[in-house]
Amino acid sequence: MEKGSESLNNGKGSWEGTETDRMQVTVTLVLSLLDSVLPQLRYTVHEELEHGAFVGNIAEDLGLDANKLSTLEVEILDVNDNSPSFPWGEFNLNISESAIPGDGSKFAELILESPLDREQQKTHQMVLTAVDGGLPERSSTTQINIVVLDANDNAPVFDQNFYKVKGLVDYEKARMHEIYVQAKDKGPSAVAVHCRVLVSVVDVNDNLPEVILTSVSTPVREDAPPGTVIAVISVMDPDSGENGNVHCEIPHHVPFQLYSPFKNHYTLVTSDFLDRETVSEYNVTITARDMGSPPLFTKKSLLVQVYDINDNVPWFKQPSYTVYLTENNAPGASVFTVTAQDADVDQNSYLSYSILESVIQAMPVSTYMSINSDNGNIYALRSFDHEELRSFNMVIQAEDAGFPSLCANVTVNVFILDQNDNAPVIISPLSENGTVATEAVPRSADVGYLVVQITATDADEGQNSRLFYQVMQATDPSLFSVGLYTGEIRTIRRMVEKDPTRHRLVIMLKDNGQPPLSATTSIILSVVDSVPKPASTGETLKVLCRETVDNVDTSIYEAVPEYWTWRSNAVTRYSIPEEIPEGSVVTNLAADLGLDARSLPERKTSSSCFLKMDVIIEYPIRIFNIELEIMDINDNSPQFRRERITLDISESATPGERFSLTNAVDADVGENSIKKYYLSDSDEFTIDIQSGSDGTKYVDLVLKDTLDREKQAVHNLILTAVDGGTPARSGTASVVVQVLDTNDNSPQFDRQVYSVDLIENASIGTLVMQLNATDLDEGTNAALTYSYTLYTSEKTQEKFSLNPNTGEIRVKDVIDFEEIKSFDMYVEAKDNAANPLSGQ
Repeated sequence: MEKGSESLNNGKGSWEGTETDRMQVTVTLVLSLLDSVLPQLRYTVHEELEHGAFVGNIAEDLGLDANKLSTLEVEILDVNDNSPSFPWGEFNLNISESAIPGDGSKFAELILESPLDREQQKTHQMVLTAVDGGLPERSSTTQINIVVLDANDNAPVFDQNFYKVKGLVDYEKARMHEIYVQAKDKGPSAVAVHCRVLVSVVDVNDNLPEVILTSVSTPVREDAPPGTVIAVISVMDPDSGENGNVHCEIPHHVPFQLYSPFKNHYTLVTSDFLDRETVSEYNVTITARDMGSPPLFTKKSLLVQVYDINDNVPWFKQPSYTVYLTENNAPGASVFTVTAQDADVDQNSYLSYSILESVIQAMPVSTYMSINSDNGNIYALRSFDHEELRSFNMVIQAEDAGFPSLCANVTVNVFILDQNDNAPVIISPLSENGTVATEAVPRSADVGYLVVQITATDADEGQNSRLFYQVMQATDPSLFSVGLYTGEIRTIRRMVEKDPTRHRLVIMLKDNGQPPLSATTSIILSVVDSVPKPASTGETLKVLCRETVDNVDTSIYEAVPEYWTWRSNAVTRYSIPEEIPEGSVVTNLAADLGLDARSLPERKTSSSCFLKMDVIIEYPIRIFNIELEIMDINDNSPQFRRERITLDISESATPGERFSLTNAVDADVGENSIKKYYLSDSDEFTIDIQSGSDGTKYVDLVLKDTLDREKQAVHNLILTAVDGGTPARSGTASVVVQVLDTNDNSPQFDRQVYSVDLIENASIGTLVMQLNATDLDEGTNAALTYSYTLYTSEKTQEKFSLNPNTGEIRVKDVIDFEEIKSFDMYVEAKDNAANPLSGQ
């Protein structure tokens, strides 16, 4: 058997099988022997030997003839190479809590040892371990989860027999609720229990206060005294306690107040006087707020309108108005409109206009002007003459229709503007009895010698009275000239022996009006060896002013009397300050005239005008002409007749061109009259000042540099006139120069070359493109016309049309790519000026 065992140990086979197959294997061989039966042989081999593994040589081991057989048992021995295993890793069991202890089966099962109680423990967790008997032993575990199933073994139980619940319900509908409740489970043999629920409702602040206007009195007069009742108000809130306690308020910025005569009732009254013109209506917001937490509130608006009373006087926009009316106006034409306003409304604001009675040149103002009572249009009833009436004023009254009515007055100052309707009049030298005036010229006169000055006047004023002198005819034009502005006739050269001794000059005087008016005079200039000088007394006259004049202390004014021949009468001139008090001593005529006052009888004087007096002395009769000159003080500022002077000047005007400006006027005279003009800084303009024969200063606007409308279309300048007084006074006028356009800019396209792609066979009328050219000029100078130039082929012009006004190019004929692949068009844009410019 040892040999058999060795064979077994050395064998390479194994027994493979399941766990149930790991057992002893007996192989029985039946050997048929003739003589006897041998005992059994047993081999032991390891399990899991490979198929065909050698086990033993039975014949050799038995020492028998191989032809003789016997029975053989083979036992397969197990090795512990497998751990126990469960079919599931976790077992879940549901066991009723009513299961009886000991329940189970003959198989290895979980046995309940004691009763289960789901109400005490709903689940149980255990671990089951299986261990084999091998060496070493092996084991395996599985999780067992037990859920205890409920059995109906408990009756319902309330936690208390009586309940009192506070809930959020509607307190305003019911303050208490009583509820009976039954509890019963759904298990078999269920038992019911009962309880009573008492619900006590607690109020919450869930209702908004309500505002009720029980009485409203609106509109209210603006003169209503403080305390006037506007509205009676009541409030209510369905909530209780503090939730229903309501307080009302209004904004602080309105002239009203609330007071409460008793709970939940209020009265709205005025707290101050009202002014409809400041606030015509008030939107008063009444806020009702309860005392809940959080508080609730309601807002109600009350419109309080203020009723107008006639408490506002009409008013004019200006304290006075100035109207400039050109003389020779058409009677009946509207010349001005005054407009007044009244802050009241309706009937209290309806205004009626009238002219208050006054006198103009001893005639009622109503014969000069009238006014439309409804709209304030003022009409001239006659044609005015500037030389007869230069200015006047009238008072316009605007009266409302309120009761009682209120009114306001305004002064309208009317200035009659001059027209050039008077030709110049020559004052000196004058011809007598139809003869020509004659003046003497010394033969030795130097160049520039003043022969005589032509003195002329023009009843017009301003530019219309600005005179220009010109020699129309002369015996010898090379000998005498006349000053353009002064009228001074002076020698041009020295006289020679061959010069005539008698010269005739014809001088034309022309004013600067539009159109200008003129006059002519002839002067005979006689050449003499010498001219006598005029005599002068050289005496000093004293004029006494007894009182102060404009804060000037009383003093003695000295003046040198001038004597000259005025026809046949001697004229004595005195100078005194203006505004000298009435009764002041001017002079002692008897002393000044060299007369003995004691030998003079009672004198009779007559006044030809306010400033001239003729003094007649009897026995013997002598006549003296006295001129009383009122010395001016500078109490008037220069004024322009128009505050805005507008000039239209072409941008093509050349530097040096002159443009006459309206001169200013100053009521003062002499040194206090206008002496200078100033122009605000300008790169393009300056001024030139000329003096007329009467000393009037005339101002011309002179162009310094070329204008360019495209850079600056309007020039705003300020012209200032300054007088010669101390201190000097000034006045200003706005000079607006509007630059008129000239065609000095060529049209320009926004690009030089345009390129566009066009699909062949495009339909007739298809827009190919729109050209765009611009011209910096304006008006017709900027209106452009588009056209093809000669460089555009006739074929191209047949295929495409060009709109001359818009520059649109459209398809005119069928476009075939195979025929022509591209087209070149040359277009020019030309403006519509008289001398047009073009761009390509």
